[in-house]
Amino acid sequence: MKRTSAYILILCALSWFGASGLMLAQSSSGEGTAGAKFLSIAVGSRAVAMGDAFVAVANDASSLYWNPAGASFLQNNALILNHINWFADIKHDYVGSTFSIGDGTTIGASFTFMTMPDQEITTVQQPEGTGLTYGASSFAFGLTFARRLTEDFALGVTGKYVREQIWEAAASNIGFDLGALYDIGYQDLTIGLSILNLGANMKFGGRSLEGQFERDDWPLSKEPLNYTLNTNDYALPLRMSLG
Repeated sequence: MKRTSAYILILCALSWFGASGLMLAQSSSGEGTAGAKFLSIAVGSRAVAMGDAFVAVANDASSLYWNPAGASFLQNNALILNHINWFADIKHDYVGSTFSIGDGTTIGASFTFMTMPDQEITTVQQPEGTGLTYGASSFAFGLTFARRLTEDFALGVTGKYVREQIWEAAASNIGFDLGALYDIGYQDLTIGLSILNLGANMKFGGRSLEGQFERDDWPLSKEPLNYTLNTNDYALPLRMSLG
């Protein structure tokens, strides 16, 4: 009984800290500023069919996405291959695999990739097109470590590298997912908690944000004016789930 109370207390504490972070991230000054939204696209047909209510289930390879702690309860190695034809010809792919290394410990790796068709580049001088195209893509690569502390309680963490690119401008960052899972031991009831996409803000930079502007004060000056466009930073799509 004391052990059960301790685990529930840990879950409540993690939930409180996660909620505090979410409230901070969603303050009035930060509304609508999250980017890297491809990280919010749900994966796993079973989890999606359950209305994304999978944080307390997390009993297949998609646990790498929903709750990394769930991977430690998998008895065998597992693999997930997920492909989505999204709107506007956008493609989303997710690949993940878990490997049990014994003693209640599981490691995993996951890869998320989103692409869109190339778009034609137009300018003020060439509104019909320049003959050049640009593309945009986003990807994330994650490594997961999950361990059962007891037969009933597990913790998991995923560290991931996130990158988004539009033409020759890119933004990248490191993010983390945290998870906890507790098997109550009564009629297959479990409690799960996950805090996803913790990390610092991202900001675009690169050659496509730099250029030259032809001055109109000739003959006083013939040298073009160099410029660099500055972009606002944006947060990862922080998400907390408790079930």
